[in-house]
Amino acid sequence: MDTPTVKPARVIIVGAGIAGPALALLLKQKGYLPVVVEKVRDMGNVGIALSIHPNGMKVLNRAGLALDVVNGPPSSPPTLAWDDYTNTGEFLGGPASSLVAGFIDRYGWPIIGITRTRLQTLLVDKCRQSGIPVHTGWRLASWDEVGDGIVARAEDGRELHADFIVGTDGLRSRTREILLQKRGVEVQEPMFTGIVVRGGQTSTPAAFETPAIRIYYGATTTVISHTLEDGMSVWGLNYFEKTPVKESWSTVSAEDLQKEIDLTLEKLEGWAEPVREMVSKTTKMMSIGLYDRPELPVEQWYYGRGVLVGDAAHPTTPHVGQGANQGLVDAWHLSQLLPSCDEQSVKSLDRAELETIFHNLAAVRQGPTAMIVERSREQGKLRVVTDKSPGAKERRDDLIRSFWRDQDTFNQIHDRLYNEPFEDKEGFAKMMRQRQEQQ
Repeated sequence: MDTPTVKPARVIIVGAGIAGPALALLLKQKGYLPVVVEKVRDMGNVGIALSIHPNGMKVLNRAGLALDVVNGPPSSPPTLAWDDYTNTGEFLGGPASSLVAGFIDRYGWPIIGITRTRLQTLLVDKCRQSGIPVHTGWRLASWDEVGDGIVARAEDGRELHADFIVGTDGLRSRTREILLQKRGVEVQEPMFTGIVVRGGQTSTPAAFETPAIRIYYGATTTVISHTLEDGMSVWGLNYFEKTPVKESWSTVSAEDLQKEIDLTLEKLEGWAEPVREMVSKTTKMMSIGLYDRPELPVEQWYYGRGVLVGDAAHPTTPHVGQGANQGLVDAWHLSQLLPSCDEQSVKSLDRAELETIFHNLAAVRQGPTAMIVERSREQGKLRVVTDKSPGAKERRDDLIRSFWRDQDTFNQIHDRLYNEPFEDKEGFAKMMRQRQEQQ
């Protein structure tokens, strides 16, 4: 008797940011036929930078990219410290500040700072090398269930057919909008948080030689820096703005760059000299208004043959550095819940089976992601103090000092984050050993 042939399931992944290409690579490993579509035609030079934490690094490793991220070229050094200061340079840290250097031993992977352009390029190139089509300039207009699959239509009339669709298209997700409309749920516009981040890429100051996350807290503003690859750092100035500012990823033009640097330095008059030096050497800058959405309940993460992942499901402000990482963790869980397409147990992916899988994904991920979204909101309030009462800044600074004194709480918070989505305590060390053996 002939063995029945298993037909690889086709999947459309909307969005070529971080979670989308990573999910495509994970599903390709399981025998799926993913295709990634992205509304932006030219994906080069997007955003500034992001931090990949141990939970995200584990997923990138399974997708086959961790070594490229760490080793390059250019190489991205492991983050060895997380230091908080007042704006004039007084240290706000405590015993817990040094625990970041032990993340490799505790969780198997470090925090890595990387330019967003480089990480996205690595992911998209890996997809194409793996035979995964990536269509740019493809704006989703609609998706509908037809027979035993779905058809997705672009604004220019192009169509793609697949077994299911995954929206990884971020804060202003078109996939989410369509999905909620199908459920009869009112689609709410993103809400401006009142916080703007003016950020840039720069040469790392000599005082910041140790790869680290550094946060300088002013009275109403905060500056964050993180060491990146190839002698670069990223910085971000958080400040309050009553009037909504566009959530834009456009960089400041070369003609306007020096003017924007000077305006930023005016805001930082009297701040610690390494902060001012860092800003003065900026080579790329942008300003981004931060937006938020209410958390979705479990049943609104999916509908029929469609499901949301990452910021499309649970957009978050960047204050705890988990946006991209939580999208990667979502991608891992979805890839594990879906059956392999090269096993005899897979005969079809019918609608009911997919809805069960999507429900299970949402049930596992809704609670943790909602908690992170709320924690990020609270961090935003600490970083931009709008309380004008006497002593507000000092009370905030005391709160930060108390956090860094409490090693147990620090470990509990990060154990919850970084033991996800699976344990891999030898991962980084094993990867580096294999690299040395290959040289």
